[in-house]
Amino acid sequence: MNFIRDIKLNFVVNSVISIMLGLVLVIWPESVQEVIVYVIGVVVLMLGIGCLLAFIKLRAWTIGGVFDMFSGVVLLMLGVWMMSTPDDFSKTVLRMVGLFVLINGLMASGQTFSLRTATYARWWLSLMFSVVTIILGLVVTINPTFAGNLVFRVIGAILIYNGASNIWISTRVRKYVKNKESLKETIDVEAEIIDEDKKY
Repeated sequence: MNFIRDIKLNFVVNSVISIMLGLVLVIWPESVQEVIVYVIGVVVLMLGIGCLLAFIKLRAWTIGGVFDMFSGVVLLMLGVWMMSTPDDFSKTVLRMVGLFVLINGLMASGQTFSLRTATYARWWLSLMFSVVTIILGLVVTINPTFAGNLVFRVIGAILIYNGASNIWISTRVRKYVKNKESLKETIDVEAEIIDEDKKY
């Protein structure tokens, strides 16, 4: 019973943490993005320093050594950029993603007209999907802040739903178990009364 109780407690605690994280993402999406980029920037910076230290220690002007030096410098600069201006870095990455999506949408629209030329009956479905892709790409490219906040808020909403639904399920299960135990106790008491009546 203690094992089962511990599992239920961990389940509820994880659900509460999920709700709290979800609220943080919904309320402060920009701050969360900056913190994530900053932490990744620290990791990238440390990797760059490690590569440079490895090159300095070995002092090998081989292809591998030069690659370590070059990688170290690039990672060092990238880490500094991410840590100094996390907001600008996240916007740049999102704009690159938006451009990638936009280009794919334009390519898909070109294939759509090929389908129309080939007299494909449902070519308009392909056109609709490509237009949606182009619009999404434009939104992310033009307004990366809105797109980033929207993504984090959606993730936050999912976490809140996950935690709330888990807690609700846990309370329903607990209520069901209590009712079942109460019913079992009532049946046992009635059975004892019947046995005592039979004795007399």
